[in-house]
Amino acid sequence: MIAADAAAARELDGELDPSSPGAHALLADTERRVERGLHLARAVYWVGLWAVMFFVLGVAYTAPVAVTVATFALTIVVWWIVWRAIADDRTRSWLRYLLIVMDAFAVVRPVVFASLPHGLVTGVFGDFTPAREDVLAVTPALLVYVALSGAFRMDPRPAALSTAAATVAWTIVAAVLGLAAHQALGTAAIIVLVGLLGTRVASTLRGFALRASAERVLAHYVPSALTRELVRSGDPERAAYQRQVTVLIADIRGFTALVEPLSPSAAMALLNAYFADVVAPLVAEGGIVTAYLGDGLLAFFEGDDRSRRALRAVRGMRDALAAFNARRPPAEQLRIGIALHAGEVLLGTIGAPAQRQYTIVGDVVNVTDRLEKWNKELGSAVIASVSALAGIDPKAEGFAGPTRVELRGHAEPIVVHYLPAAPSGAGAAG
Repeated sequence: MIAADAAAARELDGELDPSSPGAHALLADTERRVERGLHLARAVYWVGLWAVMFFVLGVAYTAPVAVTVATFALTIVVWWIVWRAIADDRTRSWLRYLLIVMDAFAVVRPVVFASLPHGLVTGVFGDFTPAREDVLAVTPALLVYVALSGAFRMDPRPAALSTAAATVAWTIVAAVLGLAAHQALGTAAIIVLVGLLGTRVASTLRGFALRASAERVLAHYVPSALTRELVRSGDPERAAYQRQVTVLIADIRGFTALVEPLSPSAAMALLNAYFADVVAPLVAEGGIVTAYLGDGLLAFFEGDDRSRRALRAVRGMRDALAAFNARRPPAEQLRIGIALHAGEVLLGTIGAPAQRQYTIVGDVVNVTDRLEKWNKELGSAVIASVSALAGIDPKAEGFAGPTRVELRGHAEPIVVHYLPAAPSGAGAAG
């Protein structure tokens, strides 16, 4: 069930190429959320710009009302189209570069329009020319933001483009306004410095985001107990210990015959859907799944209250299976057998250095596996040893027994209680 610890560790330590397709896939959701955040900031900028121009600076705007309304409507439509396009990975890859250029142009647009022959722009859009001091008050700060915005995209390439676009935009402003060399060069140096810093930050942020995304993916495959032990010990070789646990094994009855008429993909989809439903209540009770054994699973519970949690998990799994069967056609109804046993096991990572598996080892695992097979003999859905029900009144929980069962490899029989299976087609397990 677990990916190779060594390979995973190497990837998390940075050997996964940040520009590789795998890295792009891992970061797709993060990049989408970042780009949409920048797009929201873009909307705030435009709304704030118009508000300041009209209500604070009192800039004249003499375009016809129809043109004004059409301009606002077009701006909203374009903004929404870009918002939707950002969600598409194929579009977002090149759209972000276009947006960087458009952001830089938006900052210098008033200066560019003001430099054009009189009447070329005002004839359509009206007189919308801010004062020189107003331009110099806000333009450097806005271009510094444009230069730094590339860092938020966690990619050195757009970060470099944002720096170049902001620098070119400031050069245009300085030329149009006729700024002195010391004024132009001083601001340009700040923009370039911030941009270069942003480029470095982009690489660092990308590494952090890639590591976090990889860890989220590994969390679906690596048991939380192993994660805790690795954090504690810092070494997979030392992440091993002995402990009293309650072991649970669940197995689907007649799964091979059930999936014979299904295609391989349909059979796998059925199995994954089943596991998605029945594992949830198990994990909710603190159960740790260490292996999926074909159509079965192996899990264990730790802690002083492990017997009650394991029993609650069993009931939750049976309820989840009943709900699962209610949604499936009759030909895909599943029945399961569950066994519980308790004892001391060795927990740790086992396997060749290139590929290890976190699991539990001990006679208690073998006994639980053999007990599960006794469900068929007893006509039961759940079988539990006396040790697994320590501190629990079996009768109060609906268990029959006690009875003794003979297990291969054990001289003494095991005393068990069991829950009778529900009638065919009416129950959750059996």
